[in-house]
Amino acid sequence: MVSEWRRLKLREAGVTLIDCDHRTPQAADEGYPYVAIPQMKAGRLDLKGARKISQQHFFEWRKKAKPIPNDIVLSRRCNPGETALVTADCEFALGQNLVLLRADGERLHRPFLRWLVRGPEWWEQIGKFLNVGAVFDSLRCADVPNFEVSVPPLSEQRAIAHVLGTLDEKIELNRRMNETLEAMARALFKSWFVDFDPVRAKAEGRDPGVPQPLADLFPDSFEDSELSEIPKGWRVGSILEIARLMSGGTPKTDRPEYWNGGIPWASAKDVSQASDLFLVDTERTITRLGVDESATQVLPKFCTAIVARGATTGRMAVFGSPMAMNQTCYGLVSSTATPLALYCHLSHEIDGLVRGAHGSVFDTITTSTFASSKVVLPRTSALEAFERQVEPLFRRLLSNVNESRTLATLRDAQLPKLISGELRIEDTKRILAGANA
Repeated sequence: MVSEWRRLKLREAGVTLIDCDHRTPQAADEGYPYVAIPQMKAGRLDLKGARKISQQHFFEWRKKAKPIPNDIVLSRRCNPGETALVTADCEFALGQNLVLLRADGERLHRPFLRWLVRGPEWWEQIGKFLNVGAVFDSLRCADVPNFEVSVPPLSEQRAIAHVLGTLDEKIELNRRMNETLEAMARALFKSWFVDFDPVRAKAEGRDPGVPQPLADLFPDSFEDSELSEIPKGWRVGSILEIARLMSGGTPKTDRPEYWNGGIPWASAKDVSQASDLFLVDTERTITRLGVDESATQVLPKFCTAIVARGATTGRMAVFGSPMAMNQTCYGLVSSTATPLALYCHLSHEIDGLVRGAHGSVFDTITTSTFASSKVVLPRTSALEAFERQVEPLFRRLLSNVNESRTLATLRDAQLPKLISGELRIEDTKRILAGANA
């Protein structure tokens, strides 16, 4: 019964706030992840882009705040109220403006806390206690334990956490599968076009490790180039010799007929926050008229978008459907009908492109960044063969992304109903059955 639910402050529910170390450790080339606000994405921590710190700093920063599984990372600034779950396989040092929330398990089932801090009541409390600042809004550590939330009996907490957790586990399984699929594609690209394994094997009289029709596409010797030794008959050139560089634009914001249409409109934020390789959804959409009467243009499915400026310069995503974009991004469209090979090529080269980009505040990639690039350009026949090999992997990856999007929509729709008591335990089997359908 909902009447059994209790309205409690977080501290009364046994939730402790653990503050961060209010310093920033020196970055290291290698080491342990130091989590900051950009690593918080859709309720999870993405450590791929986290800065590295030394082992000494790692242990020193964790003396004050050592995350354990089922802790919640809470952002107090920039995006105050956003949260992310600490999983069992996630070891990191906590960055500034972040705190940990930890339930003791007596009144609050620890896995239930992650859902409690994502519901409507949570955001009501954020609005109530938010300190509006001249530059950033923020939350005070002293206020957070006073947040009031409705707490169901432990049995219902466990049931709710099970339902929502099951949906989330399906999403996480897809994410891990996608990491594996992308890693397989990148590994094959590296073998063929970076390490030149088939060419090296043929040059040494060994089995190239690929079927004969594929082996015939690779040379059997090397020659010198301005970069290094490369397969004979291949050459060094600009990325723009195998791709068209496309720019974006923004329809006039005071023209409502340009907005909320059926065309996704990608921004640097959308590209940077894409949780998988593919971008399938954008924060804003535009109309066909908005495209026709502005500088933006619709780019094809499988186009690679790259953030051109700002704090996330160099972040990439592949369009999962035709999309437009704004001027913070560039789109690269393969001119050899091998868009997935182009993405893998750009993934390998992007660090060098960003290192060559300079700006007064942030690195900025420009047209000349791509035009002046020097990369190894294989024969088109080899790129086409690679495309045929990896296309099934990428299509499976995109299917997983779309499935996860559907599951996330279901999860997010049920979350407020479950933690408010609108949906009861007996409804949970129906929800899970729908997810498995």
